[in-house]
Amino acid sequence: MVSGESMPVAKGPDDKLIGGTVNSTGSLVMIADKIGADTMLSRIVHMVAAAVVTAANARNITVESPAEFASVTGKGVTGKVGGRAVALGSAKLMADQGIDLDNLAGKADELRRGGATALFIGVDGKPGGCC
Repeated sequence: MVSGESMPVAKGPDDKLIGGTVNSTGSLVMIADKIGADTMLSRIVHMVAAAVVTAANARNITVESPAEFASVTGKGVTGKVGGRAVALGSAKLMADQGIDLDNLAGKADELRRGGATALFIGVDGKPGGCC
């Protein structure tokens, strides 16, 4: 989900909100103008996915369709690719999947110190990497 404004911004009646907007002063009534494929997140995901497939094709890498895809709210995604169990997301997701991050936690801390969000990948119950 898009995390809202990067810095606090006052909102008033009829102002547009972004998914993830935090309300800390009083009540809030909102109307969803866009859902599903019409949302900003959906448009971003479709562009990123297309870029990944294009880059893979340019390198003659076969892109396999995932099976058993599941989104784990607030943690990441799981599924099977080429018959292998794959999990992509947070350290909490990896723990839920029984994946020991070994030395990857240090690399993730380094990325976070630089302001990045760290994601982990697990393949067949083992750590596969961090970015």
